[in-house]
Amino acid sequence: MSKKIHHLHDKFVKASFSDPDRAISFFERFLPDPLLKEIDIHSLKVTQESYIQEDLSEHFSDIVFEVKTLDNEPIDIVLLFEHKSSPDKFVLIQVGHYLFSHYFKCIADKKPLKLIIPFIYYQGKKQWEAPQLKALFPKLSDTLGEYIPSIRHIFIELRSLSEKV
Repeated sequence: MSKKIHHLHDKFVKASFSDPDRAISFFERFLPDPLLKEIDIHSLKVTQESYIQEDLSEHFSDIVFEVKTLDNEPIDIVLLFEHKSSPDKFVLIQVGHYLFSHYFKCIADKKPLKLIIPFIYYQGKKQWEAPQLKALFPKLSDTLGEYIPSIRHIFIELRSLSEKV
C-alpha cells in the first residue's frame, strides 16, 4: 500500500475516533461482550499518547484511550488499526512486532505495560478469514504447534458488515 493512501487512512481513523461518542459506539459494537463487561465504556477518554515507534509509524495507526475497569482502576487501551486492502498472511507478525516493541519500550522506560487490543481492518474485495499464526506453519504436528504464540485480535472485514452497522 502506498504511503499516500496509508496516511489518508490514518487521518480518517484518527479523526473518526478522536470523538469519544463515536469511539464508544465503535467499542460497543466490536469489543467482545466479556471485555465490555470488565470496563466502564462510558469512562472512555481519548489521550494524546502514542506507542508507535518511528520504525513502525509507516505501518500502523494507533489511538490510545483510557477507560476504567468496573472496580475503578484506570487502564489504557490502545486501539491498533492495521489497514489492509488485500489479504496479508504475515499481518500477525507485524502486529506482534508492534506489541513487543511497545512492551520493550515500557520496560526500558520503567513504565507499566499497557493492554493493547489489535484491530485488523480489512477493506479489500477478496474474502479473507481472520488470520492465525498457526496457518504460517501448516506442516507442524499439534504437539509442536502448541509452541506457536497466539495473538488475540479483532478482525473486521468491511465487506462482511451489514449496512445497519
